Amino acid sequence: MGKKKLFNWSMGKKAQIALEFILLTSIAMLMLFPTMSLFSNFVSESSREIVEIQIRQIGKSIVENAESMYYYGNGSMILVDYKFPERVKSMEIHEFINDDEKTSYYEIAFILELPGGEVSKAYESKIPIKGKFDEDSITPGKKKFKIENIGNYINISRVDLGVD
Repeated sequence: MGKKKLFNWSMGKKAQIALEFILLTSIAMLMLFPTMSLFSNFVSESSREIVEIQIRQIGKSIVENAESMYYYGNGSMILVDYKFPERVKSMEIHEFINDDEKTSYYEIAFILELPGGEVSKAYESKIPIKGKFDEDSITPGKKKFKIENIGNYINISRVDLGVD
């Protein structure tokens, strides 16, 4: 009679390959989850930085144009386009008066809704600026603003010229 095989080597080899595949897949998944978390955090931080940079450019440009119009004299005016990013909650102009020195300064302030909470960004101007901004002024997209010298102050307002 023939010999009976007690163990089938080819069956053991397949089981070993399957087990190794499961272990490698498990290790890959364990490495994938932290990587996805890091990538998600990176995207969130990058998005935050992009919005802050865009607002910095808008704020500085408004202040620079306002100062230029102030020094050009009464009646000078410029129309400027700004592309507002998402996440701008409000835009306001504040006046701060220093009673001790009888001086004042102004700032244009933006409130941003960013990952991690609200952030305020303000850009200071030494010349008097005024303006009120409605909700349409800060919605995402391209906006046109008029920066005009009214005599003793600069008025900043959104201009609605219809569709470009």
